[in-house]
Amino acid sequence: MSCNNGMFFHRIWYHKNGYRILNLNILRRFRSHADRSILWSRDKRNSLGREQFEFPALSSDGTISGGERILSNILSDADLGILFRDARTYSAWLDKEVSPILLEAIYDLAKMGPTSLNCNPLRVVYLTTRESRERLRPMLSKGNLEKTMLAPVTAILAWDTQFYDLLPKLFPHSDARASFEGKPDHSETTGFRNSSLQGAYFVIAARAVGLDCGPMSGFDNAKLDAEFFPDGRFKSNFLCNLGYGDATNLRPRSPRPDFDEACQIL
Repeated sequence: MSCNNGMFFHRIWYHKNGYRILNLNILRRFRSHADRSILWSRDKRNSLGREQFEFPALSSDGTISGGERILSNILSDADLGILFRDARTYSAWLDKEVSPILLEAIYDLAKMGPTSLNCNPLRVVYLTTRESRERLRPMLSKGNLEKTMLAPVTAILAWDTQFYDLLPKLFPHSDARASFEGKPDHSETTGFRNSSLQGAYFVIAARAVGLDCGPMSGFDNAKLDAEFFPDGRFKSNFLCNLGYGDATNLRPRSPRPDFDEACQIL
C-alpha cells in the first residue's frame, strides 16, 4: 500500500519474512544508494508501546553489512499530522473553554526544549477572560483584533531581560551568569533568540495537548509592554491565540518551499 503524497514514509509494503520494509525519502538524500531499505519489525515496541525502526548497518562504501540497529522511535503519521501536516493557523474559534491544566501542560512541555546554556528566557502571560484581552485592544492591528477578542485564550510570549538571574539554578555547572550580567547587547540577543525558539516549542506543545493555535505579530510591542510589563523587565515577542479552532472558513493550505529550495547537504 502507499501513503498519501507528502507523507514521511514514501512507500510501505510487507516482505515475506515478516518485516515491513520502508524506503524513506530522508534516507535517499543521505545515501547514494537510493534503494536501500529500512526494516521495521512489527513486533518490536518500546516502553511506550511505540513501534521501533531497525535497519541494516551500512558500511562506509554504502553497502549493507551484518547486524541491525535501532534507527529511532518515529511518531505515527497521525501524530505528525497533529503537530505539523494537518495543523493550521486559526483565526476563528469554537465556543469552548480551555482548561488551565492544559495551559500549565503547554509550558511544562515547551520548557524542555533546548536553549543556550539552558537559559529559558521565555515568560508567558495567559489572558483567559474577555476583560484581560480587552487590554490588548489599543495595541492590536485591525486584522488581529476580532480574532483575538473571540479567542478563548491569548498568550503573551515575552522574554525576561534578566533571565540570567536564574542561571545559577538552571546551569549550575559553571558561572554562566557572568557571561550576561552587565552585557545588555549580548543579553538581548540571547534572550530574544532563545525566547523565539521557545515560542516555537510552545506552539508545538499546544498542538500536542489538543489545542489549536493562532500565533501572530501585528501589534505595538512598546504599548503592550507598557500595559503589561510596566517595570520594563519583560519584553513582548509575539502573541498566540489558543483554543479549539473553527475550520469552517479555513483557506486551502499555502505551499511551502521544497527541500531543495531551502536546504543544502554539504
